[in-house]
Amino acid sequence: MTINYRHSPGAQPSPPAARSTGTLQERLAPRLDDLPPKVPYSATVSRDDTERRWRILKNHLEWMEVLADWHTLDKAEAFQGNIENFIGTLKMPVGLAGPLRVNGLFAHGDYYVPLATTEAALVASYSRGAQVISEAGGCSALLLEEGVSRAPAFAFQTLAECGAFVGWASSQLDEFHQVAERTTRYGRLADMSIDAHSPVRPRYYFVEGNFSGDKKASAQSFLSVRGKKVSAEVVIPSGMVEQRLHTTPQRMAEYFQMGALGGVLSGTLGVQGHFANGLAALYIACGQDAACVAESAVGVTRFEVTPEGNLYGTVTMPNVIVGTVGGGTRLPSQRACLELLGLFGPGNAQALAELIAGLCLAGELSLTAALCSGDFARAHQNLARATPGPIATGQARHG
Repeated sequence: MTINYRHSPGAQPSPPAARSTGTLQERLAPRLDDLPPKVPYSATVSRDDTERRWRILKNHLEWMEVLADWHTLDKAEAFQGNIENFIGTLKMPVGLAGPLRVNGLFAHGDYYVPLATTEAALVASYSRGAQVISEAGGCSALLLEEGVSRAPAFAFQTLAECGAFVGWASSQLDEFHQVAERTTRYGRLADMSIDAHSPVRPRYYFVEGNFSGDKKASAQSFLSVRGKKVSAEVVIPSGMVEQRLHTTPQRMAEYFQMGALGGVLSGTLGVQGHFANGLAALYIACGQDAACVAESAVGVTRFEVTPEGNLYGTVTMPNVIVGTVGGGTRLPSQRACLELLGLFGPGNAQALAELIAGLCLAGELSLTAALCSGDFARAHQNLARATPGPIATGQARHG
């Protein structure tokens, strides 16, 4: 681990608490005194279990009404299978962006997109981009490839054993297909690296060797696919760029060139402005695994001026991890958001991925235009400084 001396603890003024309670070594030393009560593990979601857990937090019971309000407790069983050690629910604001017209292979229609976020100006920006895309006739979107990898890792005593195992595994592809497809109704094996009845036994193995790129940005999945690889494109007439986005196609293309260079110099995987903003907001609203934003946000945005002087914009996203069945999609609020899109249930994941490509294109369009026109700082200044209302708490329930 490296650290600049200017940023080291010794170069900074110590906070009063640290100065009053001993040396740095004393502050950082292990403490073996009595621990507070452990949180009792339970996968059961019920009113009784919830209230029992809150008794551990007896110094914070006034917040129980906020996290475990009557509506949450009445619907507690709906969260069974999605959470352990349940204590309540979080309420996030959900905004609506659109309409977003998508002309895709799977997603084909006009969508009002629910986005859950606490960042002011985000929904407004994505909604503006979506509306401009729609007024230009919509974006074309295409699912290019699908595949989700796992990377089991095997350790052998010798190189010869390793080679024998690889040779055997390569000859068992048909059998692996049958075994894998018995485990799910929604997937099938495309390639494999599996240990089953091998004539050469590994010394040890792990179901995942951290080679798949799961929930992290990786060069491997950027160059191939992890989840769904999708692309979307749109052509915006120059007059619309000037009237609706307050800039020009030429300036948008100039920003893309500078932003691409900045991405290269900073070592990013791909070149894009803020895929993570739209992805996180939609993933949370629609019951996706929010941690997958780490890999889903890898991709490329491009803006060019067409020979006719119009603006061409496109995004390509090779790692969109989404689903429309199981997991968080079955929770009441998240299902409602998917139902608003008309994309809840089996057979809709491909359409959701194409929609996401269009949404991220809308966000790139609006962000780049705001940076070109000077609207970026003004929008955040105007929308992010509203005075919040008071936090309401009820009478704490003890039981």
